[in-house]
Parts: sequence; C-alpha cells; structure tokens
Amino acid sequence: MSQTNRPHPDATLKDFDGLEAWEWREDGVRKLELTGKGVLTSYQTDAFKGEFVGEGHYAIIVKEDCDVYAPRSEDALSIFSEDLEDEERLLLSFRKEVVSKDLTEEAREALRGAATLTDNRGIAAGKVDRSKLRSIARDGEIVLIGNGVRARYRLPDGTLSATTAANKVLSGIAGNFDASARFPFCRQTGYSRNNMEKMEAALPFLEAVSNCFRRQAPIHWGRQDQWMSESGIRENGWGLGSTVFTTVTVNRNYRTAVHKDAGDYPRGYGNLSVLEGDPYEGGYTGFPKFRVAVDVRTGDFLAMNVHEWHGNTEMRPINDPPDGEEWGDPLSKDAGFERLSIVCYSRYGMRKCGPFEDEVQKRLAWKARFKSSKVLQAEKIVERAEGVLQANAEMEELVEMVSED
Repeated sequence: MSQTNRPHPDATLKDFDGLEAWEWREDGVRKLELTGKGVLTSYQTDAFKGEFVGEGHYAIIVKEDCDVYAPRSEDALSIFSEDLEDEERLLLSFRKEVVSKDLTEEAREALRGAATLTDNRGIAAGKVDRSKLRSIARDGEIVLIGNGVRARYRLPDGTLSATTAANKVLSGIAGNFDASARFPFCRQTGYSRNNMEKMEAALPFLEAVSNCFRRQAPIHWGRQDQWMSESGIRENGWGLGSTVFTTVTVNRNYRTAVHKDAGDYPRGYGNLSVLEGDPYEGGYTGFPKFRVAVDVRTGDFLAMNVHEWHGNTEMRPINDPPDGEEWGDPLSKDAGFERLSIVCYSRYGMRKCGPFEDEVQKRLAWKARFKSSKVLQAEKIVERAEGVLQANAEMEELVEMVSED
C-alpha cells in the first residue's frame, strides 16, 4: 500500500523505475520520502544477506545533498509509526564536500595502515569464495557453515579443522574496544596503541565527522552524546576527543556484502566517510530493501541507519594499467585504486568499561598469564646465560683463592 499524504506543500509524487517517492527541496537539499510502493518486503530483503548487490538493483543513486525517509506505511516498515519524528524515519542523510581537503588527506595518511588482511568480518565479507580463503583452506575439501559465509576445511592430516575460515578482506579497527570472552578487559586497539601520533593526527577529521553527524541527525547525535556521558565512557577515558565515538572501522578496497552493523549503540546512527587515493568508479553504499544507494566520495559525509540491510556495489579503477600489465585484485598493492571507508561509532559494550588505567592493569595481568613459545624459549636462553655467567664468576673466584694459597 503506498502512502498518499503529501509530506510537504511542494512535494511531487514521482516514480523511479517502479520505486515511488515524494520529492521536494528544502534549503537546497533534495528530500525523498518513499511511499512504500516498490520497496521490498522483509522476506525478499533477507534473501540478500551475505550477497553482493549490483548497481542495477537500485532505482535511485544519490549524488547530491539529499535526505531519504523510509515509508510511513507500517506495511512497508513495521518498526515505524505515523506519529514519530521525521528523523526517526530517516534512512540516510548525505552531504557533499563538508569535510575539508586538508583534514581528509591527513586522515588518509593516518588511518590507512589500520586496514589489514583479516578473515573475521563474517557476513559483510560475503559468501565463501575459495580464492579468498586463508592459504591452508584454499585446496581440498571445505564444508560450508550456516548461511555459507564461513567454512571448515580439511587439514593435511585428513581431519576437519576445528576453526572456521571466511573470505579475507582489508579491514581493521582503530580507537577503543570493549571486553569479550577472549579478551576480558577494555582496551585500545593494537593500531591505536602502536600509532599514537597518527591517531592524534586523525582526531580533527573524526571531530569534523562528529560535527556533521550533529548537524544532519541531531536527535540521534544527542542520544549518543548523552549516553556516552551518562554511561561513564567519557569520564573513564574511552571517548575519541570531543566526538561521540569510541571506535573507528577502516576498510580498504573492501566491497561489503549485504549485512547489518552490530555492537554499536543501538539508538545511535551510522557515520560513513570516504578517503580516496587513486580514482575509481562504483562503490555505492546501498540499501537493497529500499532500492536506494549513495555515491560517497572524499569530503562527503553520510549519516545512515546501519541497522537496515546495506552493502556496496563493485569498485572499478578508472586509470589504465601500465602497458602490458593488468590491475590486480582489490586486496593487492596494484589494485589500481584506493578507497578507504571510515565508519565511526560508539561501542555499546563500553558502557561496562572501568577507568582507562584500571583496564590497562587488567590487560597487563592477563597478558602475564600467557607466554608464547618464543618468549619461553628466550627466557630459557637468558636463564642458561645467567647460569653460565654465575659459573664463570664462581670459577674466577676459585682460581683466585687457589692462587693466593
């Protein structure tokens, strides 16, 4: 059932390849309110989980300042109701060139190293592709797990692996992270601990992103800001500067499959910016259910509902490769383009974190319980060396005593 109530006096009802929406402008910003006609059902959308969706799926690709609102109809989006604030139905808010070039260039240099090869991105990495698995899992039998985004693999001795593998992507975490069963303490990520100066250099960019969030989605920003203060996250030292973020995910040339974000403050909102190196085309951030995608580029900012299914379209280099050569895989150094997507958020689990120094002591105590084989070997070498030195000292003392006699 499509919505027939005009949301604004200047709104015009339009059809975008079967997707119906009211369209109007306010202060130069394009406004789109979907009516529900042409929007996929939840059942239809669930089928895209872990899949890669191409540009042809989307009826609207946003490339200008634009706010897109989900339908008012409960048939199209049952979690919303008619009397909610407009921002509660805000699917995305996009603005072009709102972060300065100086900040984006400094942030690119500071954060690009955070994205490293990992196979721990689950659904967002897509259905298992043998060529993208860790080397030990590429040959021989694999057994798909769950919905096919992870797999067990046959080991050289013929047994099935106890661990699972997923597609490798270039992705990493900067900032802070909450405790887990594996790491029972809150902590700075490894990248932040080892790159303090780079994180300081990136902070003005992160603060600019937080300010964009405040302007474009003030209700969600206010909730997140209040929650970070009331939960003690800021007081305990886990906030990133004056932002409403604790954590940053950095993806490099990573085309995400359709997924929903998890682990962030549930009443907050997603914050996406892009830092570009060599040029590319594609890489649109899309919402399959609503058939709307956005072309986010350097200096742009996208506030979006990351708890709806979303993913990226394919990225393709624009420049031609050197004569006689071809561009490599997006994960390689010779991909021919670079796209860093920067996702800023506040980890919900960090509400349980204690003061920063207390958590550091927890980490050190935990680390002392586990010593690698190399550390143990080094300690034995030191122990033997100390024994030799002690023996030499005793021998010298004995020789001296005999000489005196």
